[in-house]
Amino acid sequence: MCYEKRFELALDKTLEIFGESESVNLNLDNRYISEKPLFALFKKVYESAKSRGIKLAGNCTTIHWNTVDELSRALNCKAYFTVGYVVDAGHEYFKFTYEDVQEWLRSGQSSKKVMLHAWLTLDSMEIVDFTLGPTIADVRPDQKHLEKAIIALSPEEQDEGFHYIPMIVKDDFLMRIQAYG
Repeated sequence: MCYEKRFELALDKTLEIFGESESVNLNLDNRYISEKPLFALFKKVYESAKSRGIKLAGNCTTIHWNTVDELSRALNCKAYFTVGYVVDAGHEYFKFTYEDVQEWLRSGQSSKKVMLHAWLTLDSMEIVDFTLGPTIADVRPDQKHLEKAIIALSPEEQDEGFHYIPMIVKDDFLMRIQAYG
């Protein structure tokens, strides 16, 4: 299944669970990812996090939630805070279910670490992820070269070997489950 269809399913599930979802206008004919503004923003994000003593590794929600508007401005498009998991060579990383989401809504997550991943989806269905590379480098010493890696994928670049599974598209999701703020 292509990323666009996965994203649309995530919007439907977000609406079902929360009674509302983001208003999304797709621009599938556009491609916004451009090396220069993306690297400039990544450098800014990296330096800002470093100055505050925050690692990019393991902080996908904080980093992406705080950069969604800045990425939109830098690339002149709409970006959406997206929560889900990643599939790489058949391994599902940070996987959770909609039942988990329902439990998080009931119990809150202020005292627990939630198992999920967050990234930014552009209205072109391109993905920008500032934290997966650093997170992999943090837990796998043989992957240190990913410490300052950005993942920026067009929908066509995702395949069965490596792809993102969006589950929730909601800018206030973290507040709703009491995991942020």
